[in-house]
Amino acid sequence: MPDEKQHIQWALHNIDVIQYLHEKPLFCDWVATVAFYAALHIVDAVLHHQETVYRRQHGFAHDQRRNILRQSGKYKGLYANYSKLRTHSQIARYLQLSRGGAMFFQQYMTFEQVTAVLLQQQLKTIMQLACKLVTTQSAGYLREAIGRIPTA
Repeated sequence: MPDEKQHIQWALHNIDVIQYLHEKPLFCDWVATVAFYAALHIVDAVLHHQETVYRRQHGFAHDQRRNILRQSGKYKGLYANYSKLRTHSQIARYLQLSRGGAMFFQQYMTFEQVTAVLLQQQLKTIMQLACKLVTTQSAGYLREAIGRIPTA
């Protein structure tokens, strides 16, 4: 069962992947997807540190994780941004037109929007909020990684 430190390490690895993919605007769907998984690991690190029940029953499904975030006021900002990233990630992975034809994610959200909204607003906010909810060491890693989030 991964602990807080391992979740932070996976989140940092995902941020490295985002940096790599960000150099290739054609892959903004993958940037959206990897941003969500970075956020998921950050949220899991927070929950591992903050919630005893989470440490005992790690491996929650997405719905269970969202319910924990939604039900506690201290996670309000995390929940709002995590939910948005999750939605955009699902759209990036499963986007289809109403008639069943495939559509490219870039037609839904531009590379610039992915950078400004998903990375600079949502992922960065999750990281900033998480710094207050994890150990000092994990917070240090997250603060350093915030500077590595790609800009336009």
